[in-house]
Amino acid sequence: MRALLAIVVLLICLVAATWGAFSDESQMAIAHRIPVATLDVAKVFKQSREFNEQWSELRKKAMDLVTDSPSNGTDVLAKKKEFLEDEARIHATIYQRVEAIVAAICKKRDVGLVVRANIDVITPSDRGAVLQMMNRPVIFSAVPDLTDDVIAEINR
Repeated sequence: MRALLAIVVLLICLVAATWGAFSDESQMAIAHRIPVATLDVAKVFKQSREFNEQWSELRKKAMDLVTDSPSNGTDVLAKKKEFLEDEARIHATIYQRVEAIVAAICKKRDVGLVVRANIDVITPSDRGAVLQMMNRPVIFSAVPDLTDDVIAEINR
């Protein structure tokens, strides 16, 4: 038991001794060596013509699924599964294009890290939007935002 206590105390001392190695100054120096940008992925999807066209077609399919009354529950489950697979495929395809576009832009501009950010203005009376805003991983950003450039490229 004493040996375990000695090990714990030793580990605490090691952590305390190295704590200063990651001061604010050294963290800022690291951050300045890695160019960072932000991207509002939700906005890219909202403004992507290809995504919206495919999503519109999928919604029509969903409405047909709702209005057509299938003969049994298995048909409904099969069609629901197909709908969800199509939805996933659309999102994956567009997201892969977004990744490729972001990678190309970052190579041109020597950006080493892109952080997902939501830059939408929130309506204070919308409780859900306020809670979502409070959980944003990025609160403030003074780094370049790639969103408009990615939207322009994906709609090209």
